[in-house]
Amino acid sequence: MELSKKVEGNIFIISFVGNLILSDLEKARKFVKDCIDSENANEIIFDLSGVDFIDSAGIGFIVSIFKTIKAKNGKFAIAALKSKPREVFKLTRLDKIISIYENVETAKQEL
Repeated sequence: MELSKKVEGNIFIISFVGNLILSDLEKARKFVKDCIDSENANEIIFDLSGVDFIDSAGIGFIVSIFKTIKAKNGKFAIAALKSKPREVFKLTRLDKIISIYENVETAKQEL
């Protein structure tokens, strides 16, 4: 999995490329935790345009970050889900809890 971040104003855009699965989550957790802790990020967009598959551990990771940001009175959104990950969000009904946008630009405007 490849991770990158871009900061635009107060918004941290974290891009993921690869599958969001258990074997790759330790790297993702550390990367995002560093953004939250050391850079005080409390407005985060996950750009998942490069993610083809998310397993249950990946969903748990996203929910954990969502809760962390919400506890800080911050804002969290998902952008650019492909069809299979979108199905997972619908099946788990997370699309009713976490804001999901078609692209990063729309997510930035809505945060």
